[in-house]
Amino acid sequence: MLNWQYQLNLKVDDSTWKINFDDWMFLLNDDMLINKATMSKFGFEVGEITIIFRK
Repeated sequence: MLNWQYQLNLKVDDSTWKINFDDWMFLLNDDMLINKATMSKFGFEVGEITIIFRK
């Protein structure tokens, strides 16, 4: 398990928003990794994404 937290500067029209990411990676076996990331702004969740990687 790996947890990675970072900020992304996201360009929106003529401004830039700082979006916080809380990114989790889980290695299920030698062939599969799941990545789940939640995105927030001012403490409010604004998005979530789940990605599955397979060999």
